[in-house]
Amino acid sequence: MAKIDYFPRRIGDQRNWLQNYKTEIATTGPLLGLTPVEVTENTSENEAILIHTFLADDELQLEIIAATPPPPSTMVQFYLATTPGGTDSTAVAVEANVAPTSITAAAFGIINYATHRYLTAINTNAMQLKYVVELE
Repeated sequence: MAKIDYFPRRIGDQRNWLQNYKTEIATTGPLLGLTPVEVTENTSENEAILIHTFLADDELQLEIIAATPPPPSTMVQFYLATTPGGTDSTAVAVEANVAPTSITAAAFGIINYATHRYLTAINTNAMQLKYVVELE
């Protein structure tokens, strides 16, 4: 009998599969025996949201918007990484549904701005959040 793989081979199909997984795990996970902590871990978001060559004094405005009011102190970690979705810099935490946070690229504590080009957002909350990034 031929092996049937549930994970798609094409990159575009993998992205769709992952989005569907994140949507369905919250309701299906408990039926499969996952604990609430395991469901939350499985819905965490790690997404490369911007590719740009920064300078140390480049200013970024970071804002997190939730469709429904998030719990107090809902935070998202941002990284300026060498790879898409990477986390190889100092994290900058931004709170959801508050005024935009203004930082410079130097806040990420990196030395080589030519290689650290990927702004990554890590959302460990079980809710969908929108990221607003402005370069100034």
